[in-house]
Amino acid sequence: MDVLPRIVTAATPTGWRLRFLPSVPRYLAANAVGGVAVPFLLAGPLVLAVTIPAVWLIFGFSALWHTLLVIGALLGIAGIGVAILMVKMELRAVRWVELRAETGILHVKRVIGTTLVPIGQVRRVEVVDRVRLGELSGFDVEFHAEQEEFSCPRVKGDGGGRLVDWLRDQLPAVTVERKQVVDRVHLPKDQWAPRRHVAALWKVPVEAVPELADHLGVRDHLFQPRVGAFYGSNLQSVDLYDPDDIHEIAAQLKEPLVSRKLAALMLQRLTSLANNKATDETSERLAILLPDAELATAYRKALRLTAASEPDPYVAYVQHWLCRAVRGEPRPEPGAAAPADLVVDTLATAPVLRPREA
Repeated sequence: MDVLPRIVTAATPTGWRLRFLPSVPRYLAANAVGGVAVPFLLAGPLVLAVTIPAVWLIFGFSALWHTLLVIGALLGIAGIGVAILMVKMELRAVRWVELRAETGILHVKRVIGTTLVPIGQVRRVEVVDRVRLGELSGFDVEFHAEQEEFSCPRVKGDGGGRLVDWLRDQLPAVTVERKQVVDRVHLPKDQWAPRRHVAALWKVPVEAVPELADHLGVRDHLFQPRVGAFYGSNLQSVDLYDPDDIHEIAAQLKEPLVSRKLAALMLQRLTSLANNKATDETSERLAILLPDAELATAYRKALRLTAASEPDPYVAYVQHWLCRAVRGEPRPEPGAAAPADLVVDTLATAPVLRPREA
């Protein structure tokens, strides 16, 4: 049974095997190379920016080569030490996990050593999708037993959903969950995305980006180049947006249930304005993202009636319509207001379009 891409799952005479490390030497070699590179990556900028210029100016060009050799040797020795430490830590990494249904044993083979876990002691298995800049980069598999917990090396690519279904069939007495974790890149603010990039990613007009970003909870930054800051001018200021947030929103806009999330956010805005008898023209921007053009038009019309001294029946009708959209139900009869507590209950349980936290 091919559950995962690249034949990560393989059958054996005694059961099914989830293979996480196809090549142990390659895995350990990659960790060793990474360990050797760590000191150079950490100390390299300081050596290039401070040490080399200082030695060159004070002692001359001839001393520079000797200094570089000494620094390179020291960093190399430190790198070897880090590599040994990293390889030692990875000796407990899980190579494969075999489900032996006949004996009721979970056979966990590590790089060095083996662990036998009775399937009856396994309480939960989690398949954790890892998302980076809105794209799925891979998934982790974590086993939670009574005596210990262990996480398997990350599997690149898609396949987590199929693995969850397969594990539920193989382990009916075990809770199998699927989660998602956002791996944020944390770029410096001056490297965040400008409006045009956000507009192209979300497929919206450029002028709508600031209001949409504000309502969607996207972090922003007013970047002022050093020239403008020096002369005290804001003419060159640029709005920049967190790439983690904008890619996360873009990924959610492609989801099948995005209309429900958008309807929940619009219901939230419309209800808040109606309760406070206020208006907010920027809230109309949310309708740009809604695929249902008829509901979007009704939402825009209702927003213009929220400041009335008396509650407007049309606002109540659109609230009812949005509640049904959130729940995936058909449009209500024209003029039908939402039943008592329907709006409150819908807002309390409905997920809205927002960036997921890491």
